[in-house]
Amino acid sequence: MRKKEITLPDTKGINTAKFIQLACQFSSEIIIQNGQHQANAKSIMGIMAFHFTEGMSINIIATGTDEQEAVSAVEKFFITY
Repeated sequence: MRKKEITLPDTKGINTAKFIQLACQFSSEIIIQNGQHQANAKSIMGIMAFHFTEGMSINIIATGTDEQEAVSAVEKFFITY
């Protein structure tokens, strides 16, 4: 299991479909977590219900054979979108 906490910059440009496409490229299970709220990164309903906000701290948690790559890619997505 790999876990990384990041703080989200401006969230106005987050493209949910592109995020899910990215997450689906990995075989690992990827979870986005904020406090008690968590969502499967490969679930459109889960991600749409997450309500990302600027300055929000989230944990990126990946479990599987490509977990390190998954965490790095998700972090890069949020930092550079």
